[in-house]
Amino acid sequence: MNEQDIELYHYMLNIELKRFLNKITFPNRSNNKFSDFIIKEFKRLRRERKISLSGLKHFYNAFSPDKNGFEVRWNQRLNRYRDIYHHNSKLHGQTPFERLNGFLLDLVRYQFVIKTEHEDEIEFSASESPNVLSLGFVGIHKDQMHNLLFKRKEIILTYYIGDSGTKGESILLYLLQNYGFNIVLEQQRSQIRLAHGIFAYVFIESFHENLSYCVGGH
Repeated sequence: MNEQDIELYHYMLNIELKRFLNKITFPNRSNNKFSDFIIKEFKRLRRERKISLSGLKHFYNAFSPDKNGFEVRWNQRLNRYRDIYHHNSKLHGQTPFERLNGFLLDLVRYQFVIKTEHEDEIEFSASESPNVLSLGFVGIHKDQMHNLLFKRKEIILTYYIGDSGTKGESILLYLLQNYGFNIVLEQQRSQIRLAHGIFAYVFIESFHENLSYCVGGH
């Protein structure tokens, strides 16, 4: 979650609370009324200068509220934000190194191959190679591990997404968020996708410290 996601979640919760307190419901087949209500609320937030213009644009980009299926998209994102907060709240007080270690251990449970403190040339055993090719690999170079131990903020992961394609990529990104990390893509890249079928590297950054764990409903 970046800063705009955190801001968006905050206002989504406020709107959901308003719906609950005022018992605002939308009967079946009233998707237009639901989207009209949400749009009206975000415009009110902008009028009252409670949300930034970029935050309002992020809402429109994230949800496309004028298109079919808005309520489904709203609920899916709201549930995912809640899920991220839930997982991160259980990690409150852990260092980035501890959270990164938890992330790697979870990847092992999904049959990813993990190599920490690897050299420039990465070697895999006969038993590891099939999992690398079918699902994927994530590693940390030995020099990067040294940086982590000295609590430097820059974190670089080496990785390989195998034949699983988007499934493997989704698992990796899902678990990263659960442990409070975002991927940082190069500015020239136009899509939020990791490379598939080649050994590559990606920068990640921590958002865990920006979350509030004392607010009810998170």
